Amino acid sequence: MLITHKNTFFNVYGEGLYRLESDTLFPIVTGYYTENSEILFSLPYNDKRVLVGTDNSELYTFDGIKYYNYDINDDGYLEESILADGQIISDTLYAFGTLYGGVEVVNKRTGKIVYTVNYQNGLPDDEIYSLGLDNNNGLWISHEFGVSRVDFNLPLRNFTTYPGLKGNLISSVWHNNELYVATNEGVYYLSEVKDYNEVDIWVKTSPVRRKTPTTTKTSKSEESKTQRPSKRLFSKLFSKKTETTAVEEKQAESTKETTRARTKPRYVKKTVSRLKAINYIYKQVEGLNDKCTQLVSTEHGILVASNDGLYHIEEHKSKEIVGNRYINQISNKTGNGGYYISTANGLFSIIYTDEKWQPEYSFVDFTEPVYTINILNKNSAWLGGDDYVYSFLIDSLGEPKDFKYYSVKTDFPEQYKLDFINDSLFLFLESGLYCYDLKTDSFKTYKSDYFNDQYRFKFLLNQQSLPWIKSGDKWICLNSKSVWADQEKSILKLFDDISSVISDDYQNMWIINNNNQLYKINHSKFKTLEPDFNVFFNKIKNEKEISFELSDLTFDPDNKAIYIKIIAPYYLKRNSTRYQYFVEGLMNDWSTWSINQDINLIVESGNYTLHVRATDIWGNKSEIKSLEFTIKPPFTESTLFYVLIGIGIIVLFLITSKIRERKLLHDKKILEHKVKVRTIEIQEQKEEIESQRDEIIIQRDMILEQKEDITASINYASRIQNAVLPINEHFDNAFSDHFILFKPRDIVSGDFYWIAEDKDKLYFTAADCTGHGVPGAFMSMLGISSLNEIFGSKSDKLTANKILNLLREKIKYSLHQTGKEGENKDGMDMALCILHKKKNILEYAGAYNPLYLIRDGELHEYKADRMPVGIYHVEKDSFTNHEIKIKKGDIIYIFSDGFVDQFGGPGETKFKSTNLKKLLLEIQDKPMADQKQVMEETFEQWKGKLHQIDDIIFIGIKF
Repeated sequence: MLITHKNTFFNVYGEGLYRLESDTLFPIVTGYYTENSEILFSLPYNDKRVLVGTDNSELYTFDGIKYYNYDINDDGYLEESILADGQIISDTLYAFGTLYGGVEVVNKRTGKIVYTVNYQNGLPDDEIYSLGLDNNNGLWISHEFGVSRVDFNLPLRNFTTYPGLKGNLISSVWHNNELYVATNEGVYYLSEVKDYNEVDIWVKTSPVRRKTPTTTKTSKSEESKTQRPSKRLFSKLFSKKTETTAVEEKQAESTKETTRARTKPRYVKKTVSRLKAINYIYKQVEGLNDKCTQLVSTEHGILVASNDGLYHIEEHKSKEIVGNRYINQISNKTGNGGYYISTANGLFSIIYTDEKWQPEYSFVDFTEPVYTINILNKNSAWLGGDDYVYSFLIDSLGEPKDFKYYSVKTDFPEQYKLDFINDSLFLFLESGLYCYDLKTDSFKTYKSDYFNDQYRFKFLLNQQSLPWIKSGDKWICLNSKSVWADQEKSILKLFDDISSVISDDYQNMWIINNNNQLYKINHSKFKTLEPDFNVFFNKIKNEKEISFELSDLTFDPDNKAIYIKIIAPYYLKRNSTRYQYFVEGLMNDWSTWSINQDINLIVESGNYTLHVRATDIWGNKSEIKSLEFTIKPPFTESTLFYVLIGIGIIVLFLITSKIRERKLLHDKKILEHKVKVRTIEIQEQKEEIESQRDEIIIQRDMILEQKEDITASINYASRIQNAVLPINEHFDNAFSDHFILFKPRDIVSGDFYWIAEDKDKLYFTAADCTGHGVPGAFMSMLGISSLNEIFGSKSDKLTANKILNLLREKIKYSLHQTGKEGENKDGMDMALCILHKKKNILEYAGAYNPLYLIRDGELHEYKADRMPVGIYHVEKDSFTNHEIKIKKGDIIYIFSDGFVDQFGGPGETKFKSTNLKKLLLEIQDKPMADQKQVMEETFEQWKGKLHQIDDIIFIGIKF
């Protein structure tokens, strides 16, 4: 059956085409064209005709009266592949499905094949059952392995379906109307071929004629049984030959010839030679078998960057320009027509002269790896290397001058890659994107709406001045002068992972993905797509997997968990559609875009409205669909429940009031009796308390008097200790710029400082005795007196470590320390120095306390011996003596551990030596008096409201 604009027609097998009017069939003049065929489909052709396809691979146009032949220019491909179905794709395109050759897309007017969809270019099978078209002009193809969809609206073509291409694809270029592809096995070019092969196909033979009997008439039903074959094409193709032959012989014996004959088609297997569906093949460029990374089209052929050198391709043959060098990049064309070449060990330039490419300059003094090169203003070179950007000017002789280098702070070593875009120089790193700032002569982080997160984007630098950056799921061309519309750039989203994007002279994009495929986006064929795109509610169910109708969405109170599935059919790419929802009464704003189609809601009782929408791969948003639903309140939230609760509360209140009134009367009597008893007890207790108060006052006065006596004694001891300590004038005369920070924890201190002087030497120390307060003060007095005694009886050969050794012996002797178990281990830690005035040599020996030296802005630590001045279970025979050559401007610090051990700060932790070193480096340039003030303020701020835990002595001296 076929339908035209005016009538309906039926094709009667063996008789031809009839027009149906009312309940009568009228024969058509040219109806005999299809008397022995089955009409497979009819498609609109124009306002007056339809296109008809038959099971013998014939195509006609039909105007309601006559058939007209419809020829296509396919060299017999359609007839040999056996027509199966047809579908109109657009006003200018037809699609014809075949049993052996896939789908042919034909121009409606010219009959020329536009495209062939078959196994060679991605279709799972070439045996096509039927075709269909969706609202977005997507062609659906039914075959043995399921259903496939082809979208002819996309200006996208796969160029890896042709044979001959080997290796992993790296880059491509369109040169002189030919496609060249670089791989890790060389360079290939796409060449047109015409190749025929022999195949076995089913074809229709000459029909067997049926003669109408002259003496015997058969009924119409019998005629139908003997003459009409099965209506289905597959049963015709695979019917048994023996049965057909038997019927023919029987009819031949029982009939005689008449003027009218009826025919029945027959199909037999035949070996034929036909043109292959693929008429292009990749051929390898001679002389290139290594990995090639970049192809540059020039007026004089193609320049090729490879792992083994720089090559030139012309007329499909290669020639070496420079060998045995690893080429990283070929620059853009320079003002003099040459190119700069960056390599793994420097760079050089080439120019075309004397009808060949040859090296021009080689920068022999620069051998660092160069990954990218940009030549600005003809003589300003910017190179990207390992962890550095190099910049220099090129003089008239091609030699570099004014060499500079730049870097940015990153967490790991990186390859620096540069590109000059929109009059700005960009630095591309794995850790971020940076832009050169002329004012500060440095690279700064590039800030843009697209790149808020510097660590979540991917960049491709396959073509200079045309970088592509993937931020999230969007591809952005950083060059603002690019001609591609946003929707055209969105085609890149169809590819899961892209390794190369290159544009040719016609603004076509050539894409290589990590599936080793090469695609072309035809810029001239791109048109803005406005697909038929809608979002729908698919199903709604509760936690018990019970589904609900969309028309009745009132849920019982126990259905507080609702699961809703939405769908927005779009078939360009799996998981490319994203969804968003908003629930009035539950949410303040739309949810984030997500590919998740399931909406899980946990809601309380009430009325809600769910709004959903979707966005496709192009960014088109569907209309908002809304769904209202209600959660019934439980009985405990109903009005009746609250009324009953109110009545119950009132009744309970009345009962409770009566019971309480009786209890209060009873309790009142008991309370009056207890009050009388307690009054007597309180009077007795009052008298006893007054007596105890008087006694406590007497004891308090005695304690205060004792405290005043003790404090007065300690204060007097403090005056004695201060008298024993060196006077400030002694240090002032010895050192021109110094400070002494002395802060006892209590009134008297266990820390002390000491100084002595003779003709050639200055002796000074900062010491920390065991304990603090009065015990510490006793030890400090012992230490000072012992040092004075040692100094008074010294010889000229007395060194810093010898003084500590002698002091240790005196302490052990004075405290009767022999090393026995259970005896006291008192002693002192100290840093002792001897300054040789004429030699400018400083001797230092330390017992636990180090010496810090700041010289030329750097802090050097001289560590002390890990033993005290006193008894120690693993003491060494002698303390270590350090000699330091003093320079002008040197600063030394000696100190006790009171400063670094002080608790404080935000976490109430120790100040620690790390913070002390940092503080000293920060204040090193200040006068020593100012340093003291800063240290005191720092200490007080760190300590805060906490108590000082130890005595502090800190001496700083600047030479």
